[in-house]
Amino acid sequence: MRRLPLAVIAAALLPAWVAAHAGCGDAATTGDVSSSGAGGGSSTSRDAGAFDARGDGPLVPADAADAGLSPVLVAITPNPSTEAAGPPGPADSLKAQVETFAAGTRAIVLSRAPRDLDAAGLDALSSVRDFVASHGQAVVLNLAFVDRAFDGRQEGLRGKPWNDPASLSALDALVNTIATRFGPDLAGLTFGRDVDVYLAQHPSERAAFRAFAVEACTRAQKRLGAGPRLGVGVAFSFEGATKPDPIFAPVLAACSSAVISYMPGLGDQEAAPASAVAGAVDAMIGAAAGKPILLQGLAYPSAEVVGSSPEKQALFFQTFFQALGPRRAAFGLVEVFELHDLAKPACTAFAERQGESAIGPFASYLCSTGLHATGDQAKPAWLEVLAGASAFLVP
Repeated sequence: MRRLPLAVIAAALLPAWVAAHAGCGDAATTGDVSSSGAGGGSSTSRDAGAFDARGDGPLVPADAADAGLSPVLVAITPNPSTEAAGPPGPADSLKAQVETFAAGTRAIVLSRAPRDLDAAGLDALSSVRDFVASHGQAVVLNLAFVDRAFDGRQEGLRGKPWNDPASLSALDALVNTIATRFGPDLAGLTFGRDVDVYLAQHPSERAAFRAFAVEACTRAQKRLGAGPRLGVGVAFSFEGATKPDPIFAPVLAACSSAVISYMPGLGDQEAAPASAVAGAVDAMIGAAAGKPILLQGLAYPSAEVVGSSPEKQALFFQTFFQALGPRRAAFGLVEVFELHDLAKPACTAFAERQGESAIGPFASYLCSTGLHATGDQAKPAWLEVLAGASAFLVP
């Protein structure tokens, strides 16, 4: 595989990050190198709740004895630091990407809205794919037709029924293009992010979207065959997968993987406690019905305003990776969201694009999920994620 000049890679990384974190209104959605969207939805689980940890004894760190040989690829969303006065430059984006390599990650989720995948967008995506793959990263491509509340379809299709012939034709063309350009190199292909959040706001579109989502998985599997080892799936929030949303089961039946985000308490006044993690992991396993789980977006805040702290954030990740050890056979991918906190301007733009208040609990949660603060200071959670990535480096 040819290695591209670093300047070319950096230039390809930067516009994607800007689109994901600085855009609003009609700006492009989730274009970060591995942006995880805002996934997770609002969680109502609390101590002794339906998804609380079961009484199966104390959790112990994962090791070779209890983890078996099932591989779990750990990824970190490599958004750059925003400590400088202006927006991050190409060098900042490249630095963030290399930092995730050094952390021991084995995968990356490249998320793009279809509206951004014109010829130039596809070329830029190819450059990033070549770069990360040359550093041993498994590539999961996320086509963000929906990113929570945001419709990321191509111009001229937004507002059309999801099962309109024009929408399905555009889907088919994009899947064919992806299969031709990236197929042999893809470890997985996912569609959307927290699609149940969008459907809750547009309930009249649920039936049409179900048909679209089933077609997406069906056509992708037909074109890609057995190539993607992590499979093909449509991404729901934890609530959408476990309550579940009415279309979760029929869509899952058409896909080869269950794609779920887990950001407990996103949008609530307080983040859910770490004691709920093991029960939530079991709930995901139950919802997946035997299909491999791609955890596309795992996050927890550090902001005190939503009842958390840097120490509680660290405890969440410690608890999650401990819970994952004896359950790892059910998971193919864990994507941690994200490397750095969002600075205020980017946070405001992201929240507004999702139709959320820039000063509400949604923004306070989502914009404090970084493993580093905005000044690039590592939080305690950084060490816990490093430990987790290390525990799952083998096999």
